[in-house]
Amino acid sequence: MIPSLFLISEVNVIRIPFVLTLIVYGGLMSQSRGGLGTTTGKEPGLWDQQNLIVARVTELRILDRKQDPQESTTHILILEPLVTLAGHLDPSQKSQIQARMAVARGLSWGPRKAPEMGALVLALIYPDDDRRNDKIPSYRVSNNACLFMPEEVGIVQLLRGLSDRRILETLARVRAARGTGSATRPTRVVPGDARFVHQLHWNALQAN
Repeated sequence: MIPSLFLISEVNVIRIPFVLTLIVYGGLMSQSRGGLGTTTGKEPGLWDQQNLIVARVTELRILDRKQDPQESTTHILILEPLVTLAGHLDPSQKSQIQARMAVARGLSWGPRKAPEMGALVLALIYPDDDRRNDKIPSYRVSNNACLFMPEEVGIVQLLRGLSDRRILETLARVRAARGTGSATRPTRVVPGDARFVHQLHWNALQAN
């Protein structure tokens, strides 16, 4: 006998097969993770194209999707890259970049809001090939479910700046995914200690 769920309304009781409920629920969950894919950090060639960075938001623009219905993103962030944890982006060479991101709506997967002006963010970005000729180097924030990222989204706002422990925790998960470290024992440094910034930069160099 197939188990059932019951929905009670003002009129009657609706009997729904449990198997059908699981199928529908599973479909919604799949959609909620974007349907765009999953990034684990261990994909071959991933870090030749993508970059995991800590950056400061210096400007924030909201896109009008009514003017361009084909536009899949909602915001343009002007970022000042500070540290690259994985990838090849050189913050000393690129002092300013722009990155398009999409704020998630409804069941879609992704960050629920854009970061604030002046905030530091941890972001997974990749080059925007459609905008190679822009004056400012152009990137996009990943829409995938990023398993090594906090909340598994492509961009998060850091609440404690460079002393936010999620930076080193994320670095540890990337190392574990690439087979160069363990995600269960991230490096521990006391937040606020001057050694933290030094070790953060050292860890970024070692990750590459």
